[in-house]
Amino acid sequence: MLAISYYLGDPQTDEPPIAAYARALGFDGPAQLLKTPPEMISQREFPAFDRLLAQFGVSRNDEWDALANAFERMSDGLSEHYKQILRADTGEQPVDETEERA
Repeated sequence: MLAISYYLGDPQTDEPPIAAYARALGFDGPAQLLKTPPEMISQREFPAFDRLLAQFGVSRNDEWDALANAFERMSDGLSEHYKQILRADTGEQPVDETEERA
């Protein structure tokens, strides 16, 4: 969801990712997205995911190594705000760069 939001949804400063996600899927806003049945959302998510993969030069049919590389590039390219959300969602602790250098 975060990658689709960030790369396809034109996120605006200080807006929640769900607003960009709704835009990326062609909804008028988060309210419309949240009122939409899950199966209808899925119908929009699949082509959005394919567009995202294409933006990174891969497709669902590529080898896992190519997909993993694309996912890593997607993650690396996220804004700091989106990276913080991703870390919170995965339970990953923020990296203290000063500790890395020690």
